[in-house]
Amino acid sequence: MTPSTGGSDRTASSWQEQGQPSTYGGLGVYGPPQPAAPARRSKPLLLTALTAVVVVGGVGTAALLTPHTSTVRATALPVANSAPKAPALKPLSARNPNWHVATSNARSIAYEVPKNQWKVEEPGTVLAVGDENSAQTLAGGTGAAVYMEGFCPGHPDSQRAMSVVNRRESVSPEQAAPDYAQHWADVEFLPKRAAKVGLEPVKQIMVDDGKTPATLAIADIVTPASGDPCAAKTQKVYVAARPATAQSDSGGSVFLVLAADQGVPGALSEADAMKILTSMRPDQ
Repeated sequence: MTPSTGGSDRTASSWQEQGQPSTYGGLGVYGPPQPAAPARRSKPLLLTALTAVVVVGGVGTAALLTPHTSTVRATALPVANSAPKAPALKPLSARNPNWHVATSNARSIAYEVPKNQWKVEEPGTVLAVGDENSAQTLAGGTGAAVYMEGFCPGHPDSQRAMSVVNRRESVSPEQAAPDYAQHWADVEFLPKRAAKVGLEPVKQIMVDDGKTPATLAIADIVTPASGDPCAAKTQKVYVAARPATAQSDSGGSVFLVLAADQGVPGALSEADAMKILTSMRPDQ
């Protein structure tokens, strides 16, 4: 995916995983650059975010806190033939059968992906695409998951889809969703550029178990021409943005990004894409 050819007033700090220092160097250490396969999505960059850890038995693990369920005593007599109430769903409980939950501790957001062929990264791991030499040419976030990792023979880092969570300060969901969809399309295929990027009209969807409105933007991408048999000719980038939930993010937007190859064997279906996006919710 590629940047538009016109000038841009985006700054490096505008698009990085916000809430961290001004460059990605503050989130972790980049590994040595690997040669990218021609015309395939830029190799994702796995970075270890700075997160609070709890030491258990000498091993550091990311802290996930789920509120305790309060006990309520009933005082009324039960009504004959009344159906028992279903237990309240916890934030980290999967709503969809055979799906599992990805979480972003940095953004206090959870969402779901299918268990089949989806790998959920650690909550504090940053997954990014683009050129690691500049935060302005990176797109990514925490709470990452990848689909069909290693599908291309000889390229263990290849994947057919990926998802991350990020946020924008003081930017409404209506603006953040299309802006970040365009930005992701702009940087993903660097140093080449996508042959064509088109933004669909934004639409309103409901997330958080149908309780919270969110803005959905979709970028349709024609990828750079390539003779690579593993490369997809087209891709979609979905961005679902809602008002930020964490106290430190108040006044801004938090969003779930889902980038998926199209027209290839095993391509993520539109139905599953929407189930992933609408499953976004606070993680506690």
